[in-house]
Amino acid sequence: MPQVNYTIDDRSPLIQYQPAGAWSYGSNDPRLDGDWDKYSNNGTFMLCTAAGSSASLTFTGTSVWIFGAKRSNHGPYSVNLDGTVTTGSGYVQSLFQTPLFSATGLEDRSHTVTITNMRTGDAQPFLDIDFITWTSEVQNDQQTRYANSDSAFSYQPSTSWSSPALAGFSSSVAHSTLDSGASMFLNFSGESVTLYGATGPNAAPYAVQLDGGSVTSFNATTDAYTPQVILFHADNLSPGSHSVRLTNTPSTMGQSSSIDYALVRGASSTGTSPNASSRESSTSKLNAGAIAGIVVGAIVVLALLAALAVLLRRRKRAKQLHDPGFIKEDKPRRPSDVLLATPFPFTAEPQHAASHRDLASSPDLSSQQKSTSSSPYLPPGALPASVAHMRSLTSLTGTSTDVSSASGNARITAATAGRSDKLARLVHLRSQSNGSNDVLERAPPSYEQAVPDHRS
Repeated sequence: MPQVNYTIDDRSPLIQYQPAGAWSYGSNDPRLDGDWDKYSNNGTFMLCTAAGSSASLTFTGTSVWIFGAKRSNHGPYSVNLDGTVTTGSGYVQSLFQTPLFSATGLEDRSHTVTITNMRTGDAQPFLDIDFITWTSEVQNDQQTRYANSDSAFSYQPSTSWSSPALAGFSSSVAHSTLDSGASMFLNFSGESVTLYGATGPNAAPYAVQLDGGSVTSFNATTDAYTPQVILFHADNLSPGSHSVRLTNTPSTMGQSSSIDYALVRGASSTGTSPNASSRESSTSKLNAGAIAGIVVGAIVVLALLAALAVLLRRRKRAKQLHDPGFIKEDKPRRPSDVLLATPFPFTAEPQHAASHRDLASSPDLSSQQKSTSSSPYLPPGALPASVAHMRSLTSLTGTSTDVSSASGNARITAATAGRSDKLARLVHLRSQSNGSNDVLERAPPSYEQAVPDHRS
């Protein structure tokens, strides 16, 4: 059965932080925390210092991982998964984006996991959360995207909702409301649904009801505006039609709820007038004949383009050979121009792999780790054949040297200008045997070796 990983940042409204006011946003001021940028998602994390402070997530799936940091000022904590309690310690010298807790092989049903600060002293009071990942099994891993203007959505009362253009939204416009009690409805048929919107300083708390069941409260108020955030997720749904209701419940004047789009797996719309322009489905497939036609057509086009490129190159070369003023130059690049940054994919193992080899079962996550590797500077290729046959060549400091080659005598003239530590810029070869101009070759300048900038 296909499996899907879901990852939410510490700012996600799906994570319930208790008690109110016990958790705070991690600082990105290097004067307060020099290692803030080692956390994921541009250095965001939530932290607490009070004993009993907790963070909870309810999910449906078979595995779960809670990631955070282990540092010298972090202390003990406990994790409660469906009533089973385990303990751990965050006291380690600087480990970031590392699992604080993991559980695999769970029954594919709803679970609740809660991590709690078990502070015992003043030396190690901290507990922080970076992100959480869980794995769910799905019957159908194909999904359909519904823009907020799709007929599957409805908004009540309609006069309470507007359609502003919000930065970072996937849809061209959002559906947004400032009115308390204004509701959004999504009707769909599928096994899972994920609703996306915005969080930020002016985002409001809200309540969600699935299929007329119990109401769950969430809070989208955070320290910084963030678009395309998961506002609600439900999976392992029974076959048939479902509905999601989101209600704006602002705590202060000026707070709003903003809807971007929804993703539904195994979806078929239950809207009365489907809007094809606002719906993108990954379930559509081409038949074999259409695919074969596209492949053959692409091959023919590539062959024609290759033939045209060869023809143009030959014409250009012929024109250049008949142009007495043509000069061919070899322009060596600086070492910094040829250094290659080669990113590699983030594996399930966190940054400090040596300390977490027992976590080989962790999923593939998008944790924004970066690394670079560089290739050494390679000097330009060998000199032309006419120079390769030279028996001797003195240093290029303004002297003239006569040499002979298999094709006749050649005269090489080089002169330096400016500072003495630069090599000659031009070597002019003139063949004595046929009287024609040979190739002009630039000697590579003496560049300092560039050192790539690496960031762990």
